[in-house]
Amino acid sequence: MLGQFDANSLVTALMVASPETNCFCERLFPDIDFEMARKNIGRIRIEIVEDMQNQIIAMINLQTVDKEI
Repeated sequence: MLGQFDANSLVTALMVASPETNCFCERLFPDIDFEMARKNIGRIRIEIVEDMQNQIIAMINLQTVDKEI
């Protein structure tokens, strides 16, 4: 499911995540240079990070509901 999002979206959503979560995602997507993406994005408002996290959660919830039907 997360593969549906581009690298910048994933990195943005992980900006305030725990180090463990970041490490997990870096192993999950080895083709994404997370450090470079973070540098390219730079400082970002927390509202933007939360919005991206909510978009990802909404997509996961939507796909979960679709599978239950």
